Amino acid sequence: MNVFLFLVSASVREPRISLQPSRSADGNSVQWKAEVLLRLDELRVWAAEKGEDVQRVEELMHHPALVKTLNNAIYLKPNGSRFETNEWGAHVEDVYRVHNKQTLESRRGLAQKWSTTLLGNVSSVDLLKLLHFTIDNTDAHLMYTSQFIHCLQVYRAVKNAAAHDPRFEQDAQYRDDMLVGALVHDLGKSLSLFGEADGNVDCMNRVTAYEVDPADQVAVAAYGAKASGLDAVQFQYNHDRFGHDKLLANVRLGLIQLPQRVLDICKFHSLRELASVRDEAEKVYVRHASPSTRTRLQARLKGLVTLVDGDVVSPQEATAFREHVASDGDVSRAAFVLHFAEYDLHSKNRTEEIPRDVDFGEVRELLRRYMGQGAHPLHHELTISW
Repeated sequence: MNVFLFLVSASVREPRISLQPSRSADGNSVQWKAEVLLRLDELRVWAAEKGEDVQRVEELMHHPALVKTLNNAIYLKPNGSRFETNEWGAHVEDVYRVHNKQTLESRRGLAQKWSTTLLGNVSSVDLLKLLHFTIDNTDAHLMYTSQFIHCLQVYRAVKNAAAHDPRFEQDAQYRDDMLVGALVHDLGKSLSLFGEADGNVDCMNRVTAYEVDPADQVAVAAYGAKASGLDAVQFQYNHDRFGHDKLLANVRLGLIQLPQRVLDICKFHSLRELASVRDEAEKVYVRHASPSTRTRLQARLKGLVTLVDGDVVSPQEATAFREHVASDGDVSRAAFVLHFAEYDLHSKNRTEEIPRDVDFGEVRELLRRYMGQGAHPLHHELTISW
């Protein structure tokens, strides 16, 4: 595995191509941090090799909703350098301290605060590229690896696994649904770019069944009716909820067409308790497998890892989650997210290089299939509201 330890400050590195002075929409000069300039340089080099355009990404960087906050989207030490590996753990604890202080009231406030339109109509491809300016502040596997790189790593892992994993034979759309899930599952990390605290963006989530909110119940506002089953699970607020709600709003507007299980990936992929239904999820695949693939499938499922490293879910938390996953439909939905989580967790490679072996034209075409068929009269190809 090609791993960079990131032991030097980003400001020490020389850019590989010339960086021109940057100006905001009002003509004023923008003083980007060295970390931002480094990532812009990496994005430009990759785009030049791939025949991609980053001009619209640079325009979005100067959007009024981003220009004052993007500089601080990646947490650095006071001197502008990155945390070294042995300093990362303390930083993660600080971020989780904020996350675990969330209350019912603060979760409701965050959902309301970020329900507004931030960027307007933007290209989903450009939004994906913008993730190069974000990281997951609680991910010890990736550290300063960008979330754009991470999404492409997951996409590559899903594509490679689909060639030999019999679970992908469930139906004709199974593979492509999971591939597009790899591309959009962390779009919610863009919340960091808008200035939200890391503890409300990153982190794994826990169920909060001890705080029943009859007026909200997680998905009530989004679905327009009282939630039930998996949709009634209440949990902490982070990029999962933000990204899910934004994409769901686009589906409801007719701008994009995302299946329920792709939306489920966005909403539940950080929920620890999901692993508590792993045994039931495995049976979904065995039950639907043909006799010729059942043996291969059972061998593949044997010894699967949980959603996160280590056993961190208490029996009480598992019970609070499992009471919502009673129907076969809910178990099947959970199974799809758990399957995706394998690639989300185990594709991680700490690197600064945007994957060159991912065909980005193929990525663009896949997004076009799901996001370029909107029925809205103002819809433009690959455009979503964010």
